[in-house]
Amino acid sequence: MQEKRKLPIFQLSAFIILAFLIVAFFYVAKNEDKPKEEAEGKLETAQTSVEPAKTVSLDNLTWPENQTVNAAILMYHHIGPLPSDADDIRRGLTVSLENFEAQMKYLKENRYNVLTMKQMYTLVAQNKMPVKAVILTFDDGYLDNYLYADPVLDSFSFKATFNIISGMVGDSEYMTEEEILALSKRGYEISSHTVSHPSLEQLSSNALNRELVDSKIALEKLTGEKVITLCYPAGKYNAEVEAAVKSAGYKMAITTEASKGTFSTSRPYEIPRYRINPTTQLDRLLK
Repeated sequence: MQEKRKLPIFQLSAFIILAFLIVAFFYVAKNEDKPKEEAEGKLETAQTSVEPAKTVSLDNLTWPENQTVNAAILMYHHIGPLPSDADDIRRGLTVSLENFEAQMKYLKENRYNVLTMKQMYTLVAQNKMPVKAVILTFDDGYLDNYLYADPVLDSFSFKATFNIISGMVGDSEYMTEEEILALSKRGYEISSHTVSHPSLEQLSSNALNRELVDSKIALEKLTGEKVITLCYPAGKYNAEVEAAVKSAGYKMAITTEASKGTFSTSRPYEIPRYRINPTTQLDRLLK
């Protein structure tokens, strides 16, 4: 009789243990990926909380004092075929499409980091400037920059800075508002080359401020982007002009002074450039 009473107890105990093991198995199976899912969730949150470079507040960025920036800033004007009536000045300012493509190919194949002026400003301020940095700048806002330079730049995934004379927008041989806006929306920097391209050092204080401020306002209204770079017309400036440029809210100004591939952060309104002429060979220039 005692053995008959023990058998049901044994079976019941075995059943309880089996049931416990089954429940435990399914609990572990259900939750074994939970830490991974939680980790992925945290990573996704961390990624989305990082602001894109374009939204970094430039107002909160400043350059360190007395540091050397290694950057080759290239100065272009016209790109493409010469008009039949081109004079010597136009010839000297024009790089053929063939030569321009060869130059961009050289930069790509030799792994140069091609930036805009605004990108350079941000990277220097954050102490993240890459090696072999090259900045492409195009003066005046000519239509051929849009027709010929832009497709080549786009084919190499390069971005550039276009220095626009705001009072010439839409005139013959110059880009229209729609074309400038299209460039801006695709990541190119639109910077100021003043309203009418005068010799700034010869202007009165009021006229100087109008050239600097009105151009900046017009371009910012057109693109919705902050304009922080000024290009001096014909490279003309003096101490008074520099002070006015800074007061107008520009972070940098570029000159036509010959570059050696470096400049000081203590002179942000005197940044030199390499002038690119019709026969320039970048492999020699950037040695």
